[in-house]
Amino acid sequence: MSRVLTISIPEYTVDSCPDSPTIGEKPDKLLYDNFPGKTVVVRCVGLRDHSAMTLDELVDTIAKTGTDKYDDTRQGVADHMVPKQYRDRQWFYGEEVHIDVPEKMNKMGEIIEDFYDGAIGDRGYPIRVDVVMVYERDALERLENVYEGITASDIYVFQGSPKAALLGVVKVL
Repeated sequence: MSRVLTISIPEYTVDSCPDSPTIGEKPDKLLYDNFPGKTVVVRCVGLRDHSAMTLDELVDTIAKTGTDKYDDTRQGVADHMVPKQYRDRQWFYGEEVHIDVPEKMNKMGEIIEDFYDGAIGDRGYPIRVDVVMVYERDALERLENVYEGITASDIYVFQGSPKAALLGVVKVL
């Protein structure tokens, strides 16, 4: 089973726009302390999108299976954007991150901001990052040409087992 890490950020709420750069420093440091120098892909999810589960149940499911995609019938917000030839494979949205000194990273601050602002645009309400999955970059294939006019994308597919690709799961309290 993958490592399960916990970080407490009680000041992080989505009742109003969070101070994303400041809040993001804590999970950036946790990533650095546990995966220094690695290039990984992080996938973040909010418990609001998994309301049938508790945070502990969701983290346990991810640690056991390697993914939060536990229900084949469940549709994501942007499933329609994934090319048809990849829809039968395990795919997900993620961010490639080179784990460097936390002062240089601020990747989690960017993700927290996107989960607030971007989710309001996609769903009409903000999402709090409650779980961070950390995957081995070399165990994934990044899809290209998913978005019109842009080669790179933020969609990845597993080259093998999701469980084998998962380096750790971070529970954000």
